[in-house]
Amino acid sequence: TETNHYAEQFLAHEKEKILTLKRSRFHKWVLTTPNEIRVYLGLLMLMGIIQKLSLRMYFSRKHILETPFFPNVMSEERFALLNKFLHFVDNSDKEIAKRDPKLYKILPISEHLKNNFQKVYILSKEKGRLSWKQYIPLKASWFGIKMLE
Repeated sequence: TETNHYAEQFLAHEKEKILTLKRSRFHKWVLTTPNEIRVYLGLLMLMGIIQKLSLRMYFSRKHILETPFFPNVMSEERFALLNKFLHFVDNSDKEIAKRDPKLYKILPISEHLKNNFQKVYILSKEKGRLSWKQYIPLKASWFGIKMLE
């Protein structure tokens, strides 16, 4: 995967710094797999549902803060490493950057999701009518939708 490629580039470039730090988490980097990336992305989605104040709280073993699913699936250190090295596009590939300069870092994922969503979700031909209306006597048009801001 591109994540492995980027991690190897980073570690080769920062090798001297990393070697001087004995307790660096980068020493523990091992190649990732597509399945592990899926688990990582699943944890990110779950973090949108189970909201906590910091990343550490998801992996906490303290009884009052504990969310046992997270540390059982992936260690906090591994999650942080994947967070650091996650890449979908080779940085040296200028062709992708020209196609969509704003989204080029996530373009393969964006296109994949768009294609899959288009297969599953089919727009229906609606008349633009709602199944409910609200009576608003002070407006020129008595029936409509009340917008709250």
